[in-house]
Amino acid sequence: LFLFKVLSVRTALSIQSHPDIPLAKQLHATQPQHYKDANHKPEMSVVLTPFEAMCGFRPLREVRHHLSVYPELAEIVGEDVSARFLASNLDDKDDDSDANRALLKDIFSAFMRAPDDLVTPLLEKLTSRLGTTNTTSDATEVYSSRSTQEELQKVDALILRLHTDFPSDRGALCPLLLNYIELQPGEAFFMGANEPHAYIYGDCVECMALSDNTVRAGLTPKHKDIETLVEMLHYRSGGAPACHMLQPRHVDDCTVLYRPPAEVCSEFEVERSTVPAGSTYALPVYNCGSIAIVVSGNGKLSTTSGDTLTSSDAPTGSIFFIPASSEVRVESAPCANSECVVVYRAHVNLQFL
Repeated sequence: LFLFKVLSVRTALSIQSHPDIPLAKQLHATQPQHYKDANHKPEMSVVLTPFEAMCGFRPLREVRHHLSVYPELAEIVGEDVSARFLASNLDDKDDDSDANRALLKDIFSAFMRAPDDLVTPLLEKLTSRLGTTNTTSDATEVYSSRSTQEELQKVDALILRLHTDFPSDRGALCPLLLNYIELQPGEAFFMGANEPHAYIYGDCVECMALSDNTVRAGLTPKHKDIETLVEMLHYRSGGAPACHMLQPRHVDDCTVLYRPPAEVCSEFEVERSTVPAGSTYALPVYNCGSIAIVVSGNGKLSTTSGDTLTSSDAPTGSIFFIPASSEVRVESAPCANSECVVVYRAHVNLQFL
């Protein structure tokens, strides 16, 4: 079972993670007021507009650099933890080693557990400084995707944005520890259990397992469960691939498939079908029910189930349930501006049928 929706983010959603099934059962048993079911909640997002998010921990070299150029972060985590991290022989080629994970957990735990009376004035000090002076660095090749100065400018701007929306919330500093990613329409990413993430801005199609279990720790007025979050995370680090960026698979000339890793998510996968103006397209037929959302264009859906034929208008925003084994044709209306009908469709991960 899964939940399927269009999500429009204008203010950042919480710093959060979702438990695996064993932890979900434990949390539901001990804190049912906050964790209302015993299921995991893997989730996938396919981007509709330019989209910003944080997901997964940064490569260790980037965290080390931030401890040097953002002294407020070093002060929050404490002199001993910061010095131990800076002095360690970090192996960036093996970010997932036990030793590196332990170092990362030390930093993140100290950051999250630091008392508010320490964090709040240091956050104010940092944002006041960033409001007048950009962070600078003499280092080169710290970041894999952007120049050092370009990345620092983006981090500075994001910290200020988050602080404006969530004053005095330490989550505004999470861009120093988590990957900041910018995606374009059609790109997708998957978040499995026990990985930290937050959506910042943009529109996406989101699909997730049927659960409401979210462990939050920042950028939210909702219940924060810092101890659970700190202890549950995998502490894998690395760039965007650590967030499970998904490559669409070509189904045919009109449809691509976004399939999450089968070993951790059997509940769903998502297709995008693009039907050019003035043409008709038959959706692939599957032996399972599915949900379809029309995200753009103006068309018509004709469904054949057994001997029954039904036809419905399908303007932008339409939602349809498609029974198993149904034949569905999408007709895209002729349009002067050649606008395509774009349909997103979610169903069970077909590898498990």
